[in-house]
Amino acid sequence: MDTETIMMSRALTTIDGNGSGSCWTCTRRNKRCDEGLPYCKTCLASGMRCHGYRPRFNWPWSTSTRQTRKRKGTRRRVGVKPLTGNALVESGANQPRLQPVYGVETENNYLVQHYLCNISRIALAVDYNENGYRSLLKLALAHEEIMDGLLAVSASHYCRWQNKADDLSHSHLRRAAKGLKARFESTRFAEDCTTVALMLLFISYEVFLGSTRWRPHYDAIRAWVQSRSDCSDLDPFLKTWICMVDTQCALNTGNAGLGELESWMGGQGDESHHNNMIDPLFGCSVRLPPLMATASRLYIEARELSLVVTIDKVNNLKRSIRETKIDLQAQPILNTTCASTSPNSFCMAPSMGQHDLPRRVMATAEIFRLATELYTHRIAYAPGYDASEEVERLIQEALNLMTVVPDVMGPGANLGWCFVVIGSELDLAEHRDYIRSRVASLHQLGMHNSKSSEKILEHVWAHRDLVACGIAQPLRWQDIVQQIGEQQILV
Repeated sequence: MDTETIMMSRALTTIDGNGSGSCWTCTRRNKRCDEGLPYCKTCLASGMRCHGYRPRFNWPWSTSTRQTRKRKGTRRRVGVKPLTGNALVESGANQPRLQPVYGVETENNYLVQHYLCNISRIALAVDYNENGYRSLLKLALAHEEIMDGLLAVSASHYCRWQNKADDLSHSHLRRAAKGLKARFESTRFAEDCTTVALMLLFISYEVFLGSTRWRPHYDAIRAWVQSRSDCSDLDPFLKTWICMVDTQCALNTGNAGLGELESWMGGQGDESHHNNMIDPLFGCSVRLPPLMATASRLYIEARELSLVVTIDKVNNLKRSIRETKIDLQAQPILNTTCASTSPNSFCMAPSMGQHDLPRRVMATAEIFRLATELYTHRIAYAPGYDASEEVERLIQEALNLMTVVPDVMGPGANLGWCFVVIGSELDLAEHRDYIRSRVASLHQLGMHNSKSSEKILEHVWAHRDLVACGIAQPLRWQDIVQQIGEQQILV
């Protein structure tokens, strides 16, 4: 028997730290536990998650892990080799190798490569030819302030990935802000399309950071759109980007979306492709974002008009959402929601097999459809926590499809909103733990808006437990989001 096997056999022992019968949460907090089932009322009353009474085990560190075990007083990441410079983009055999970008200062070249090779891929549900994020580099090479905005986004994300203090992004951000101010003071550039591209980079910087300071930037974009009588010259990718932020803001916070965007969505042309045409930015069918925008308006209407009127509209919208169902075996065609041209050719990520990625793309799109239908259902049928057969069906189908997209690679990076919508309906501890682990895996991307999803779910679950004990009244998860003051883009 080898050394590691001996360690496992000796160290796999139960912990009897709560031999008094208290739950693990009360044991840790040194509180008196009422030993109630299924959850301790002491925890529920204080808004804490009750970790139950089941035995726990001491899992030993393997001999190899012990050599890299985190030491007290250090911030070293266990088992992760720090990457610097070009090592980041060359760390995997599947990462594309880029030559130095002409026109970019040497010290900033690795940040540009990080943006092109990493951010432009994980910020989308699916990488594709003529990726809109990568196309911003053309603008950045022509406009210094846009280059500073791009470098600020890249530097901030790079530092989070490397688990180091951000001493790179702030200088770029300040210069980009000065450039944006100068643009608004110029009659030539104030309404130029490149100005809104810079503002979207500011939103990305704050959203990826997990900050709520993205909202003032989006308010400025709304004003910019409303001040323009015609936005037909705006790039379809930038239009879709604006629509995604607007839809998420409306769905999550209950604020009215921008009416001018309705005419932007749904102009792809050839109807024969719609059933398997996927938006690589949203990660769902191109037919779904307009319906999501409609659902956000109905949510606002439900708080102002009679329930009878809303139920009729909700049922009609649910039928429209079901009509967007796609065949999981079909080959996805990629196009942005706001495009009016022929679809882009499908670009297969080299890190996945040619068969696996299309299935993930289609499964992700279906998860979005199911989450949107469940969101719409809850507009008229408030959660009484006595789930109907329809709700159970939607939840089970979504959970089954999540196994097809088991990680954050590719389409799995965009499921944060779906995890919140589906997870807010769950009561079983194992289901919650599964969603909790999926949300936690999103943190690995270095885009910390996923931490908002985590916070929302913990508050929603704590409230559901209080309702189950008769201590609180049922609330929609969006209402809880407003109570705790969360304002974040969850995709």
